[in-house]
Parts: sequence; C-alpha cells; structure tokens
Amino acid sequence: MLSASVMSSFMLAALGLLMIIRPLALGHKVEIPLSDVIVRPFGDSNQALARIADENFTTVEHLDLLAENDNLSPLDRLVYRYAPIIMAEPGEYPGRDDTFIGVYYLASQTIGEEITVSTIQYFYFSTDENGGTLIKKRLGLFGQPIDRELIYRLTIIDDEVTSAYYQAPRHTLTAFDFPAEVRPIFTVASANHNFRPVFPNELELSRDFEFRVPLPHFEWFADPAHDPDFIALAAEEALDQHGVDLSEYVYIEFENPVHDGLATVSVRIDDRWYYLHDSIAGLTRPGYNQVGIYVGFAPDPAAIDDIWLVAYTAQERVELDVISIYIYPRMTVDS
Repeated sequence: MLSASVMSSFMLAALGLLMIIRPLALGHKVEIPLSDVIVRPFGDSNQALARIADENFTTVEHLDLLAENDNLSPLDRLVYRYAPIIMAEPGEYPGRDDTFIGVYYLASQTIGEEITVSTIQYFYFSTDENGGTLIKKRLGLFGQPIDRELIYRLTIIDDEVTSAYYQAPRHTLTAFDFPAEVRPIFTVASANHNFRPVFPNELELSRDFEFRVPLPHFEWFADPAHDPDFIALAAEEALDQHGVDLSEYVYIEFENPVHDGLATVSVRIDDRWYYLHDSIAGLTRPGYNQVGIYVGFAPDPAAIDDIWLVAYTAQERVELDVISIYIYPRMTVDS
C-alpha cells in the first residue's frame, strides 16, 4: 500500500502535469497571411494643430443652429443639441502636450410605432494621457498612442433625456441629472481623462478657466485614431517625451474571435520572434482589436517572415479576420 506522502506527491505531480497539458490542449495557432503589409506614412503635426483649431471646435451659437437645422436628420440634430462644453485651464491651445484633439460620437436610433429611442455617446480624444496607462503598454493593448475616453452617454426617448451617465475617475460610470435648459459642462478630473460635471455655482465662484466648445464628429467616418496628421502629432509627443518610436512596432488590426479566453500575437522578422506578451499578457476583448508588437527597430516589410495568433480558448474552432498589417517609417523630431 502506498504511503500518504507518496500519494500526496503523486497527486501534486498529476496536478502539475494537468496544468501544463490543459493550456496546450486549449491553444489554437492561426497563421496570419502576409500578402499586404502596409507602410503608413505620418502626416503633418503642424497641419494637425491647424485642423484641430479650425475643424474640431466651434461656438455654442453654431451648435444651436445645427440643432435646429431641418436639413439634418433628427438624430444629427440631437447630437448637436446635447453636445458638451469642456471647461479647461487657460492657456495657449492647441499645444503639443496631451493635446485635446476633439469630441467624437457614436449614435443609434430605434423608431417604433409609438416612441423613438436614441442613444448617444460622446468621446474625448487626446494625443496622450499623462497619468494613465504607460504608452508602451497602451501601444500593446490598443496599437496606437491616441487616448479615447467616454465623456458621457445619453438615452433619449422622443425628445426627453431618460438616463445619463458620465465617466468619473477610475472609469466609473456615474448617473447624473442631465440639465434640461443648458448644455452640460464637464472638466477633466484625472490625469487619465476621466470627468466630472461643472455646476453653475462653480462658474460664479471662479473665473480662472476657459470654455472649449467641441464640434462633434461621427467617429466611424472621421476615424481620428488613424488620422495621419493626428498620429504624427501623437508620435512626435511619444518620441520627444517618452522616447518611444512608433516605427519600432508591427501593428495588426483584426477581429478577435476568442470570447472566453486569451489571445496573443507574435511576429518573426529575419528569423527572430517578437512577442506581444513581452508588453502585455494578451487580449481578452472579443471583436475589434488593434495591437502593436515591439521589435526595437524599424522593420522592412519584406523581412517579416511570419505572424501568428495563438488563442487559449475552449472554442473548438478559431477563425481569424485580419483587417490590416502595417508599420510606420522612422520618425525624427526637430529640436
């Protein structure tokens, strides 16, 4: 008969073997075709600053005119009617540090026989987040340096706001009473771009602020996270302030098919492998993802030998939809 100590050792060994075998059994390797590796050129950072000032900000009077414009769709009019005002510290704007690019929105509307339900989300875009996720990790997680944060979202039934939530510090969705007669005013309340409402009595007590009135743009059409000029502005900031060169990454956009596990990506260049999990453990977001794999130099597209996605999931089949594979050219910043 086996002693208790031998049985215990046997059980621990079996458990250890199971812990090794199970991830291997759940692992799916998908080879990503290399038929089209794109070199995306940077735009012009000075042009980005000019466009931010000219295209992305306006006046309250202009927003009011758009909200009453019968040539626009009812949903577009609602977007302009409920667009936020941002209270900020005074100073030259736009600048080259954590630059507020603008406000972009997503919206949907369901029209029934009796009621119309509209949902609007307003997002704050900036070139960086000085106190948030470090840029190397952000490039691994999101494949770009630009920060996108929810300001608030609304549900509107017919013409009445029935619920409103803003993103408070620590990314907490917090309900608030949407002001019926005036536009909501928000200010950045954390270094990673979370927000708080600004109340009328606060405006009466202090004059050391400026109002910025964003002109919201539809995010899916404008695509600010891939705008060459905005990327150039963010890339210069990343290199100048953090020593991070966007050209030293390989970027992949894809639809992550994993719904109950983790996925990671690896790239082989000139017979050497580079791994996403050197920057982050992996991805758990199903659906659209963009990642950046750090390689430490500006690769030649022809030198990329293989790209693999490895998914750890109980799903029997993993099919991958790749949107794009791209790199950036080497960037220099003028002194």
